[in-house]
Amino acid sequence: MKNLLFFIVLFFFIKFTFSQLVPDFSNLNSELMYNSLLRDGLTYFYDENELEAYSKQQQSNSKLIKGFFDIGNNTCEYEVELIVLNISAKTEYKLLHFKNDCSIDTYFRLSGYLENDFIHFYERILKYYLPKRKVSKQIKEWQNQDSTFAKVNFDELIYSVNKNNNKVPSMISHVTVLHMSGIPFSTSIYREEEKKVSYLTDNIYGYFSNRPFQGHLPSNLSFKKRCIFR
Repeated sequence: MKNLLFFIVLFFFIKFTFSQLVPDFSNLNSELMYNSLLRDGLTYFYDENELEAYSKQQQSNSKLIKGFFDIGNNTCEYEVELIVLNISAKTEYKLLHFKNDCSIDTYFRLSGYLENDFIHFYERILKYYLPKRKVSKQIKEWQNQDSTFAKVNFDELIYSVNKNNNKVPSMISHVTVLHMSGIPFSTSIYREEEKKVSYLTDNIYGYFSNRPFQGHLPSNLSFKKRCIFR
C-alpha cells in the first residue's frame, strides 16, 4: 500500500513538473513556430519565455488556399498556407505548410532560418506535380489569392535554387546576422543595434537543408541533394 501511494505521488509530481516545462499552446501553428525558433538557435539571444510569447502573440497565418493538381486522368487535392512571425521590423520568419490527399503533410522553412527548405518544396513538390514552366504561374495564383503569399519573393528563392546561389535577401539567416554583429543576449540591445548590421557580407546567408522542418516527402519523389554554399 505504501509503495502504491509512493508511485501515485511520484506520478503527479512528475506530471506537474513536466507541465511547467512545456509551453501551453492552444494553436498548433504557434507551437510549430516556437519549435522552429528553438531549433534555429534563437535561445542564444532570446529567453524561451520571450520566444513563447512571440510565437503566440505575433504569429499570423495566411488564408488557407485550396486547389488541385492534375495527375494523368486523376487529381490530387491540396491545401497550402503561410505561417509568419515578426519578432521585430527586420526579423521575420516564414513557414509554409503544404498538405494534400496524396500522403504529403509537410512544413517548409521559407525565410529567416539558418536552414531553408524551399529546395524541397520546389524540386520535390512543385516540379513533381507541375511542368517547370508552370511553377511560377501557380505561385502567382497563390499570391493573387492572399497578400501574405504576395510578400514572399518566390522568384528570388527559385533563382537561388537554380543558380546554386544563396546570396539573396530571402536566404538571410537572422541567427547568423546576430552572431556576426556580436550582439549579446539582451533583446533590447538587439533592437537598438540591428539597424547597423550590414547585409553586404557573405556570411549572413542560410543554406538549403537536407530535409524539411517537419513532415515527410514520399520516397517516390525525386530528390536533389542539398546545395552547399561556400
